[in-house]
Amino acid sequence: MTTLRAGLTSLIAVFLVNGAGGARIRAHDMESWPDFYFNVGPFSFGNKKKSVKQAEDAEQKVEDTVNKVLLGGLTFPAKKELKIVADKGSAIGGKGPAKDSPAVDSDADSFVDVNMICGGPQIWNMLTASSSVSGVQNIKWSKMDAVKDDYLEEQQLKVKGLEVELESLAALIAIKKAEQQIKYTSPEQAKQLIEAALGSESFGGLDIAQQSGCGSVYGGAIKAPRRAFRKSEGLFEAAATQFFNGGQFRLNGDGFLEACHELLPQENERSYCTQLCQRFKDTAQTLSASGVGETTGNLDELLNQEAAKNDELVQARSHISQCTKAWDGISLLRTHIVAMADNLDERFTILQNAEMDLDDAMWELTDLEEHLKEEEQVLNDAIQDLAAAGVETGKASTHLQEVM
Repeated sequence: MTTLRAGLTSLIAVFLVNGAGGARIRAHDMESWPDFYFNVGPFSFGNKKKSVKQAEDAEQKVEDTVNKVLLGGLTFPAKKELKIVADKGSAIGGKGPAKDSPAVDSDADSFVDVNMICGGPQIWNMLTASSSVSGVQNIKWSKMDAVKDDYLEEQQLKVKGLEVELESLAALIAIKKAEQQIKYTSPEQAKQLIEAALGSESFGGLDIAQQSGCGSVYGGAIKAPRRAFRKSEGLFEAAATQFFNGGQFRLNGDGFLEACHELLPQENERSYCTQLCQRFKDTAQTLSASGVGETTGNLDELLNQEAAKNDELVQARSHISQCTKAWDGISLLRTHIVAMADNLDERFTILQNAEMDLDDAMWELTDLEEHLKEEEQVLNDAIQDLAAAGVETGKASTHLQEVM
């Protein structure tokens, strides 16, 4: 017998032995009637051996009921939620492993604690709090139902939260995958953007920009047109805006700086070329990011997060299903216990009536015994009177003979 079956058998046994099996009581004082029992099932009188046989039959009925009500009415996930495992000893099912434990299903290793129903031991503890008649009659079904509802609500909220998280992750993953299709700027494209900013409206050409130290006041061999440095920034932004519009390209920042420094080398400390290249790069980076969109995390990391969240979602939904099925089994047990409790009440009334009838019969028997004793005394007195009358008759007969 499994631990669960052993525990729930103790609950049902009270009703089957005391209710359906018969509430065995001593009908009268044990000193006066040492082997006399009264059985409220078939309303028969018998002895101890017969009562023991009835008890054994009741225990077998317990086993059959447990198999039919609990195990037969549950699907495998519900059995798993109720943690029906082979006996390894428990405070409820007895000490030590069962010698004839049935084979356990192949995935029994995934079972955890036999006490865990709907996420915790509360329901099991309330279900097995007492195996007495009063204890079973007063199982806190409403409180157990509240525990179940709270757990299901918690899991349902968890499911909703995970679904929202998965939607967000899916959007990020889509963005990241789209990014992998985007081409990064080549050195040639970088040079084209830079040269577009060095034309007639600013420096007047690449050669002047190089010789003037990118418009340096004192760092160039020649003077560049006044404010050429600042004008080139606006021209570069216009060219880069057009280039990055549509998000087809993303800036290769390091490659851009290398290409720029190749076109506009820093000849001396007073040259502005390093600063100009950095400003071009910063502008291009901003426009590239706005055209393509910001990315979050590595794609592999996002995919791992998505897989983990999907596992959590499957587990939460499984918990809801298992809790619901386990509660269906407990509800079936509740129906049988309530029915047996009602049956016990009826049989208790029958028992009370039978005890009162038996008590009345015992009083009538006592009255009859006393009446018989009185009649016996009258009979004894009559016999004595008859004997005395016989003596007198004998004397009279003797006297009569003497007279005659």
